Amino acid sequence: MAVLAVVAPGFAGAQSVITVPRIEVAELRQLVAAKRVVVIDVRSRDRWRMQHIPGAISVPFGTETEAAPRLAKEKRPIVTYCTCGSDTSAARAALQFAEAGVHGVKVLRGGLGAWEKAGLPLEK
Repeated sequence: MAVLAVVAPGFAGAQSVITVPRIEVAELRQLVAAKRVVVIDVRSRDRWRMQHIPGAISVPFGTETEAAPRLAKEKRPIVTYCTCGSDTSAARAALQFAEAGVHGVKVLRGGLGAWEKAGLPLEK
């Protein structure tokens, strides 16, 4: 399983490296087609409105704690994505979800750009 390392603040200002599992576009495509995944777009709502992965819900970065109670009850896997070059916002959102009690969140490797590059459909 591929992981993304994220530097996070730790005790007394020290930093620690936390790993976040990643998912490839091909695997996510299968889960989306089968409706067996919750896909979360962490970009702004305006960017989500312009285009997003089919079925993705908008949870802008920084609002994870508001969505976490509902997502903590979810039985399907949860995948976050963004358009950052190194998936940073999606990974940080995944960490925020984990801290708020949402478990098993993964990050889409390459984000929306990888989905588009694979020629997969987008919703507007």
